[in-house]
Amino acid sequence: MKIARYWASKSTQLQDTKGHPVHLKRWGYSDDSMADAHTMAASKLEKTLDLVRLYPRQWQDRHYASDYAHGMRREEIIEEFCDAQGQRKAAVTRNRYGALVLNTADLLIADIDRRSVGVFGFFADLFRVKGTPRPRTLAAIEAYQQDHPEYQLRIYESFAGYRVMVVNQTLAPDAPQTQRLFAELDCDPLYIRLCQAQQSFRARLTPKPWRCRCRTAPNTYPRETVAAQQTFNQWLNAYETVSRRHAVCRLIHGAQYEPLPAFKPLLALHDRYVLREGLPLA
Repeated sequence: MKIARYWASKSTQLQDTKGHPVHLKRWGYSDDSMADAHTMAASKLEKTLDLVRLYPRQWQDRHYASDYAHGMRREEIIEEFCDAQGQRKAAVTRNRYGALVLNTADLLIADIDRRSVGVFGFFADLFRVKGTPRPRTLAAIEAYQQDHPEYQLRIYESFAGYRVMVVNQTLAPDAPQTQRLFAELDCDPLYIRLCQAQQSFRARLTPKPWRCRCRTAPNTYPRETVAAQQTFNQWLNAYETVSRRHAVCRLIHGAQYEPLPAFKPLLALHDRYVLREGLPLA
């Protein structure tokens, strides 16, 4: 899993080729110490400045602005789950727009968008018209379960589709077996790339703010000033209030399966957050 406990920044001011001021900032990270994070930030800033000196007309800050392409997501760690050897196997983090996310190393989670064929199919899936077949995406997932009894699937309905977990096997995000499963379930391509880059699976635990009529988080982690932290805390209080009126998922299949012992605390945490009977999905 590519998750870092410590983050630090290093910045400087320079001018572009037209003489306009540019604020250049680089982030360093480490799972061991803040000192190592500062060292990485300084090194990354110096490498970027070398590029500026070598290619002043071709360099663009956006090419180097994000660590996301390498799987490192600058997210605050809220809770961690480690094995007997102290190896991190899962973590709850807060993402850029403020929602909590479960990250797992080997509990496979698939994110599948709802898909409908034609206008009638779209409205049948959307409104669940009485007498119509089960939604096409769900029917495809259930058919996959029947064809692959080696997997025990928990299937959840989400706002935009379905969330599927394999609860009886440990699977790595980059394993060929995982990639076949993702392909056959028609998993969201962006989600697949994210899993491969971060070397973990992800499941959002709390609603997307805009679906609760709440704005997104006003700033990102780490908040480097007292004012930034206070602004975030005020937002968080409002978000937590409105998010309690919504659910993230509904469990529709798989409650009968006995998960691997290592998965039980993760599934309990996941369900405690996402399942709220009778509330609208967000």
